[in-house]
Amino acid sequence: MEQWDAILDAFVPGSSDVDWCEPNYVITENIAEFFNTISNILFFVCPCILIGLFQPYARQISWGCHVVWFFLLVIGAGSTYFHASLSLAGQLLDEFGILWIFNAALAIWIPKAYLPLGLREMNLVRYQVLVLILTVVGTLLGCVYPLVNALVLMTFGVPAAIIMWKEIKRSTEQRVKSLGFRTVGLWAAAVSIWISDRILCSLWISIGFPYLHSIWHILISVMSYSAIVFFAYVDSKDRFSDMMPELAYWPQSPLLEKWALSIPYVRLGKLLPTSHGDIMRDRRHHGLCGPWT
Repeated sequence: MEQWDAILDAFVPGSSDVDWCEPNYVITENIAEFFNTISNILFFVCPCILIGLFQPYARQISWGCHVVWFFLLVIGAGSTYFHASLSLAGQLLDEFGILWIFNAALAIWIPKAYLPLGLREMNLVRYQVLVLILTVVGTLLGCVYPLVNALVLMTFGVPAAIIMWKEIKRSTEQRVKSLGFRTVGLWAAAVSIWISDRILCSLWISIGFPYLHSIWHILISVMSYSAIVFFAYVDSKDRFSDMMPELAYWPQSPLLEKWALSIPYVRLGKLLPTSHGDIMRDRRHHGLCGPWT
């Protein structure tokens, strides 16, 4: 009974120990942090668009990309619920969404060269099962020590940024380099804003702008799908070059692409005439994303 009460208490508004700089219940009495809540809109819009743009990729290379888009939606839902209620349940849903999306991308797209030697020798399916087990363990630990979740999750971005930087240097395509530089820049700016909102709250309140965390939401949502597309493209270029993958943008407009107002995705120049049954049998044998090389 006590455990059930603890679960119900997690849904009580204000049950989280985390509270951001934006004053609570100022705009409306129904939403705790109004701007931090509505600024999650891109977490809903962009994944829905990318699910459509990645349909050929999902059929021919990896249906796992849709798992990643799903977790982006989970992050948006969790963050919206958390900032609207400041409940512990909302906080955990938001943070666990980040944990799961990071590890899902790790399981699907990380090049073998960046893994420890022992993991490089693993079969892809076993490696993905190992990542799943570690993710479940991390989720359980996050329930025990929720106060440290955000700081731990922040550290995940460091190795990802390092790997991306190395892939930027390795690439010879200007469009890929531009996407990589933009993504790393967005990550650095977003983290700086997150820290500033956390430790300089009194300063931002004194100048009448305690809304930096809402800007963090916008930057990190764009950064997230940009990083996912970047690694999906690098992976497909390395392992599925016969499908002639290219980094494309929607809508197609040089001006929109220049100002980061169009959405990047992986377009396949050549679709293999493989039956659906053959593709599914290959995936059952090789895991989420085909043979691991």
